[in-house]
Amino acid sequence: MKLTFLGTSHGVPAADRYCQSILAQTENGGYIIDAGAPVFDCLLRQNVDINKIRAVFITHMHGDHVDCLFELIGIACWYYTDMRFDVFLPEQKGIDAVTAFLEATLGDSSFFPNDRVRLRLMGEGEVYQDGEMKVTPFPTEHLRAQNRPAYGYLLESGGKRVYISGDLNGEKIDYPAFLEEEPVDAFVVPEPSPMPGYDSQVIMAAGTFTLGSSIELSADGPLREPYAVWMQGGVNYPSGQLGVLLAAEELMGTLA
Repeated sequence: MKLTFLGTSHGVPAADRYCQSILAQTENGGYIIDAGAPVFDCLLRQNVDINKIRAVFITHMHGDHVDCLFELIGIACWYYTDMRFDVFLPEQKGIDAVTAFLEATLGDSSFFPNDRVRLRLMGEGEVYQDGEMKVTPFPTEHLRAQNRPAYGYLLESGGKRVYISGDLNGEKIDYPAFLEEEPVDAFVVPEPSPMPGYDSQVIMAAGTFTLGSSIELSADGPLREPYAVWMQGGVNYPSGQLGVLLAAEELMGTLA
């Protein structure tokens, strides 16, 4: 399983980052988690075979996770007609919104609905399987205050398991319990790149473990000796201090 991060920004896009979207690829399939980034443009620029896209999974109906879904579905309906994929949305109102958008923009019932792009309601207990990828949703409490559903997704393929949490609750880390009890694989290769103000390539990192937004805790690591990491941002001192201490505790446990 190969993961490509098409967008990693919080709430709104940044000059160098799109909003949330992840592409998971197997030998014969492509699977998109969230569509906050301009997914179709990203796929073309990554030289991804768009006809291998099999499914799209939306964690929750906030704009930074779903806005670019409309473009992806629309262009697949009227132009790239060899594309065939399922779209799993967490709320019926999401399905209704996509349907209304397509009807308004395509203006021709011959384009949508069709049997190539299928809108489906995702719910707890629903499992997607196609022979290469299994995707299981786990509810999170990100939208608990609004009494609306939100999900993280466990991806399983080729004996590997990766969990994509989506946004979490503002009061606690609501990961499913199995993450503490069962092995989960995540082979992510960070790619350093030039950054204004740095004299070497750098990897930027952001944590989303406190209030559900990547603006809360950020760090950078220039790729040069002694390979130090500098924390450079946080919502407040206590949460930043806690993040550093937890990271150090985890690192020491790994080295022990």
